[in-house]
Amino acid sequence: MHNADLADSRIAEKAVDAGNELTLGMVQEKRARTLAGNGQHAGTMADAVARKIPSRPGNLFRPGAIGKIGPGNLVPGAEKRRGNASAARNHRIDDAIGQFGNLACTLFSDGHRSPGLANDLKHKLIRLHIRPFSGKRQFMTAHSSKIDRSQTDFSALLLAWYDRHHRELPWRITPAMARKGLRADPYHVWLSEVMLQQTTVQAVKPYFEKFLHLWPRVTDLAAAETEAVMAAWAGLGYYARARNLKKCAETVASQHGGVFPDTEDGLRALPGIGDYTAAAVAAIAFNRQAAVMDGNVERVISRLFAIDAPLPGAKPQMKAKVAELTPAHRPGDFAQAMMDLGATICTPKRPACALCPFRDHCQALEHHDPEQFPVKAAKKAKPVRLGAAFVALDDKGRILLRRREDKGLLGGMTEVPTTEWTSRVDGDHTTASAPFAADWQAKGIITHVFTHFELRLSVFRADNIASPATHHGWWEPLANLDRQALPTVMKKVIAAAIPIISGHANNDEQTAEKE
Repeated sequence: MHNADLADSRIAEKAVDAGNELTLGMVQEKRARTLAGNGQHAGTMADAVARKIPSRPGNLFRPGAIGKIGPGNLVPGAEKRRGNASAARNHRIDDAIGQFGNLACTLFSDGHRSPGLANDLKHKLIRLHIRPFSGKRQFMTAHSSKIDRSQTDFSALLLAWYDRHHRELPWRITPAMARKGLRADPYHVWLSEVMLQQTTVQAVKPYFEKFLHLWPRVTDLAAAETEAVMAAWAGLGYYARARNLKKCAETVASQHGGVFPDTEDGLRALPGIGDYTAAAVAAIAFNRQAAVMDGNVERVISRLFAIDAPLPGAKPQMKAKVAELTPAHRPGDFAQAMMDLGATICTPKRPACALCPFRDHCQALEHHDPEQFPVKAAKKAKPVRLGAAFVALDDKGRILLRRREDKGLLGGMTEVPTTEWTSRVDGDHTTASAPFAADWQAKGIITHVFTHFELRLSVFRADNIASPATHHGWWEPLANLDRQALPTVMKKVIAAAIPIISGHANNDEQTAEKE
């Protein structure tokens, strides 16, 4: 039996027994699933685990997926196996985990023969939050009744976890890099935080790298043309962020000598920087003891303290808890660790509680179903707005484009002519409001979801327009569309009218754009 360590798969100081070895495999399989996402393998570790443990029934790591365990039987909880591509892989490890359960249950029911091994296996199940012989669904933490949470150093627990399991991100200074003397670049931190608002890490990475390639310093971004910045941002959504990004860079360059203020108050005074961004940049870039709370942190805090007041009303209570936990030492790493924990372990669905550094202190895990937190107020149904969009091509195959006004929805972005729809008022959805008379052909209806409403645009196309446009626009070669500041809704319109360039609409991150 080779040596292993449950926490990080490094070589242990002493050999482990068969029960530990199987428990290790179970935890590694969960970690592999968590890090890979969508039920896919995460490299050689997951492959090795799959070879070691053929299959398993449901998800034994999910709090609440707990059934009554009787002699010779290990019944998973109420969770149903999804009929998707991951079901086949899950099925491969059923037998081994079932055998482990059978062995444990046999020992529990006949413990007088092997009391030591029975108790050992029982405690291993408890560490995975599975309580044997339970008559109902239970959520527990090992020895939780003996824990004094008021004396718990949550930051120490989290930072120890972060030192081992932090994500590698292009804008991040990792603990190892910090030990070598490297420090975070405030420009990189600010740029990434603005981009990450309401957007996933995977969507942001290529945009972050593109912006640094085009504008390596904040002074370069300040000197850039606004149209170039908007074009580089196109597809990332929430376009007011791009306009404020440019204004903020100009302010830092002109009023602060190209150097970001190093306090929350100073940062908050810059254009487009609110409470969250000011706290994040202050903590991560300048190591200020600032309370940073995004959606991931809200989820962690609400579960850790079982805050049952609904959002958004519970935000002040949650932020007070974050401020209470944020240490004076390494506050930037603490903020990033909270975000990483929420993104990789304390996820909205099926959190990997067995791998969480707070598992012995989490009140939601002890008394409730963690997936019930955070509590959110009921969402109102989004209104549906109607309008029309007109794709005109001239006799040279160029498309008619125009620029929206700087203020308001999609301000400063490029579009094809449309009717006067807004978030509150429908626009005409017929050719009666076309920009000029032509043989307009219907090309279908596209749907796009904004933050507060759903938009349905009837798309029309006209070809071989002979005269130059005088409709506050210009004729652009189709080959140049990638250089234009087209929001996703306009890419969808153009793709519906000109299927050969449908690739311009394939940005799945921006199905909900901000007004």
